[in-house]
Amino acid sequence: MVMINKKTIILKVLSVLFVVIIWQILSSSQIINAHFIPPPLEIAKSFILTIQSTEIFKDIYVSISRVFVGFLMGAVIGLIFGVITSYSAVLRYLLSIWIEFIRPIPPLAWIPLAILWFGLGNKSAIFLVALGSFFPVYSNTFEGVIALPKKFVDTAKTLGADSKLIFLEVVIPAILPYIITGLKIGLGVSWMIVVTAELVGTTSGLGYFIQLNRILLQVDKVIVGMIVIGLIGLVMNYFISLLEKYFSHWKIINTDL
Repeated sequence: MVMINKKTIILKVLSVLFVVIIWQILSSSQIINAHFIPPPLEIAKSFILTIQSTEIFKDIYVSISRVFVGFLMGAVIGLIFGVITSYSAVLRYLLSIWIEFIRPIPPLAWIPLAILWFGLGNKSAIFLVALGSFFPVYSNTFEGVIALPKKFVDTAKTLGADSKLIFLEVVIPAILPYIITGLKIGLGVSWMIVVTAELVGTTSGLGYFIQLNRILLQVDKVIVGMIVIGLIGLVMNYFISLLEKYFSHWKIINTDL
């Protein structure tokens, strides 16, 4: 169980309050143009009204669904490719040129092709999310297997373990912290991609919610959409952080054996 540090929570709350108070003061003194950046009180009111009207919940569900499906696909494929390329030198050389060629291309550059191949909607957004989440998981999985101390495998062989048992009981536990880190990075990338894809290639989701309100010049709702995305990201990141802390501790214990 992860202990909650009260001092850390207090500092984070104070940080938020400080920014909000300064923001409100600058807005009240008209240093900040309220037409472009509404004051916090106005945004808070808009946030409450938006939640009460339930208009945003459908978009929240759609975006989370796209992130979940695309992220799961990209993570599973990245995990598989990371393991097989670290084990097989032949596959590593065959696939590495393509992986290194595609890696620098931003997933957002694939939006025109995604729309052409899959049309507007879920399929194109999911494809882009899967593409973006693949590389962090792949890279971390690959590095995790490569960094595995050879003495772990040698010890297991000495004790009579076969290849299957070594993989399940030695390799997987040792690389889990790396995988968790890849998942954490991949999830953040997934949210950036899905929102951008929804801005231009869908008619639903939080990105579409932001784009629609931008067209209607409802800046307060644009910021409300951004706040909702940030809150969802915080919650998801929190749960992955719990796994990361657990498996990081496991990794230290293993290294000391």
